[in-house]
Amino acid sequence: MASGYNLQRDFETRLLQRVQSALEELGLHEPIIVAGQTATGKTIALTALALEVARTGRAAVLHRSVRGERPTLADIESFASWADRSHNLPTLLVWDGMVDSDEYYLLQRQLGSRGQRVVIVGSSYAPPASARKRNSIIAVDPVLSAAEGSRLVPWLSSFGVSVPSNQVDKLDSSFLALLYLLLPETEWSLRHGLVTEARAAEVGLERLSRTAARHSETRLTAVARALQDAGVDIGVLRPAERPNAELINLSFEERSAAEQITSMILVAGRRGLRIPLELLLRVLGREGADRLVDLVKNFDIFRWTEDDSGGQFLGTRTPLEAELLAREDLNLPTEVEVTAQLITNLRPELNRWGGGEVQFIADLLDRIGPQSDDRRFTPHYLELAEAFRELRLAHGYAHPRMALLEANLTREYVKWAQRSEAISREERLRLLRDVQRMLEATLEDSDPSPHSRLNLLVELASAEGAQIYELSASRDEATSPQILALMRDVTRVALQARAVDPENVYPVDVIAWATRDAVQSGTLAPGDRLGLLASAQSSLDSLDPGALSPKQAAKYDDRHVELARLLDDPVMETKHLLALTENSDPAAYYFLALRAAKAGEDGPQVAVETLRRAPSEVRSDWRCSRLLLDLFWESKAGRRFLHGEREVVKFSDETWTECLAIVDTIPETVGYDRYRRDFLRGLALFHLGQYQASKEAFARLDRESRDVSSRIISKYLASQPDGAAQTFTGRVLSATPDGRRGTAWVYELHTEVRFIPLRFSISDYRKKNENLPSFHIAFNMRGALADPITGRPGRVPRRSADAR
Repeated sequence: MASGYNLQRDFETRLLQRVQSALEELGLHEPIIVAGQTATGKTIALTALALEVARTGRAAVLHRSVRGERPTLADIESFASWADRSHNLPTLLVWDGMVDSDEYYLLQRQLGSRGQRVVIVGSSYAPPASARKRNSIIAVDPVLSAAEGSRLVPWLSSFGVSVPSNQVDKLDSSFLALLYLLLPETEWSLRHGLVTEARAAEVGLERLSRTAARHSETRLTAVARALQDAGVDIGVLRPAERPNAELINLSFEERSAAEQITSMILVAGRRGLRIPLELLLRVLGREGADRLVDLVKNFDIFRWTEDDSGGQFLGTRTPLEAELLAREDLNLPTEVEVTAQLITNLRPELNRWGGGEVQFIADLLDRIGPQSDDRRFTPHYLELAEAFRELRLAHGYAHPRMALLEANLTREYVKWAQRSEAISREERLRLLRDVQRMLEATLEDSDPSPHSRLNLLVELASAEGAQIYELSASRDEATSPQILALMRDVTRVALQARAVDPENVYPVDVIAWATRDAVQSGTLAPGDRLGLLASAQSSLDSLDPGALSPKQAAKYDDRHVELARLLDDPVMETKHLLALTENSDPAAYYFLALRAAKAGEDGPQVAVETLRRAPSEVRSDWRCSRLLLDLFWESKAGRRFLHGEREVVKFSDETWTECLAIVDTIPETVGYDRYRRDFLRGLALFHLGQYQASKEAFARLDRESRDVSSRIISKYLASQPDGAAQTFTGRVLSATPDGRRGTAWVYELHTEVRFIPLRFSISDYRKKNENLPSFHIAFNMRGALADPITGRPGRVPRRSADAR
């Protein structure tokens, strides 16, 4: 790329423009995803992008090209902090991961919640048709355009590859197919050479046994001595003496020790991974890694490496070589057997991460398990789950990450078994109940990280939801109490997950599909159906569709369609709902308020009054309390609460006082989205001049919103009653030398607020009592912040509907 040898494709111009725009924007933007099928130029384009942005100096660039080594959140955060602190530059992360788009969105949210200015550009396979119109998706056409075709002939000629005249008209077809047409001999010769090299390495390893048989101990070669000193009985390494064609049909146990080593390395290597050396030795039943390293380094087909902490790994030279070798050496049952052996021989470390071996298995299952595109392993998920169970029973406890993998593999196997009828419904229910108990015990007995706890809770809710599906399919009215009890627990567990991350889509999705299955069972009483539908509707409405990945947005739309179909039910008639309100049924109040809000211009205000006058048990309900706050804000501001950035509102002191009254109407105990209630309290108190009380409210909010992705995004600006942003002046009270933190005195308010000197100037405004240029006051979930009026794009205040 640096020498200009790459063939530039048309989409690269759009990609560069989109990245340049994102680097100039301020706020929580979506990751940019280059999506298309294999061999369409994505990797080359991403590398060229990284080089181009690095040349311009507009951002600090991190480029991750090795698909097997994922960038860690800690490393990215450390780099981004350095770039921001030392050079006032945003960070561009170019990650050629070819992973699901959800992973890029998750990483973007995590970095955003930590206040990092990072633009993520990733690669993925072709997205759904519904997602291709999004600005964040750069779709790569597998077919060359006319312009690209015209550039291709001279480009190939520069490498000495001539295009026959009868093939010129095929330059608008797949580029990969064209190269195979022009260079058909390369793939076979490469694969043949690699197989020969691998067999030679195995035979060389096996022949060490003959060295021991023919010579005395003093005559052993240095390599043989290293092997023997490592505790290996080199007598077992006799040459296999069988044709290569027979090898692919052998199980792992039937292979020689050298062939087993090769099999394990290839299972990992074809997926871009290196296998921890200690784990490999444990599978072989031998100890002594330090000396065995000397042996492995004598055969160039494999690579021995060491990480920064001293961990030793074995791998192939490249994933391509591993893939070609694996096609010759491995069949699917052998790969499953190898993976199961690796799992049962794990030794998780006693910390939240679990250590390098746990990470290796997690990465491997990311590539062959339920989250991957490789569906060949699906019928074998239960075998892998049983390996995790064997590991758990052998150690007497379940590491949270291993428990999650075991549960997910089991549940996905059950889903496959439902379609294939591989096992009975009773057996499927038994597997799901075992998983439920295991997850409950893990959550109770272990101390997982917040992210792991969220995943465990979502998996637990999913396991219970899968049981609902099984029971619902039976159409047996006797299962109604079980379905209802499971559904209540699904909702409880999902709300616990949302307490960890209120904006996470997965707990909401579980509530939605579990509700669908429970209601469609036809066994529930009308009041029970109503309550479940209210929970599903409230959960879906709580999400911001604009913050979802393309895949998540498509599923979100599907869930809304399913729910709309279920709501077309006689149970939803107004007269029935009114009858239920006499018993203070929160679900009835919820749907009546929702209908009232859509009935004319005054609808939202009528709905708010309906909920405000409701009994306390209704206002304490998580669905009704959220709807009350949303409808109140929408009736006053004309927009949804906390949607958008740097908005201004046309509120008088009376309206801000009403905001406090609404907040006080909602009980303290209301669940997962209490952060919204506390944000409104802090915002209202500030506008009413109660600055110390506002500061205390935001301090509490700062503690409880650490995993909210929009935590550091400025949502509102201090506004005048006419809806204009207020302008302030002030001076520096304190500032850190790096310009990342400071406090400023606001002359007009006679109070202090936080400010970030770097946002005002790269080098100025560090001295005490230095006057600041005019500024707005913005509010994020950490509180009030002096916000410069000019200097960066994207800072134009957005007025609410009533503030225009």
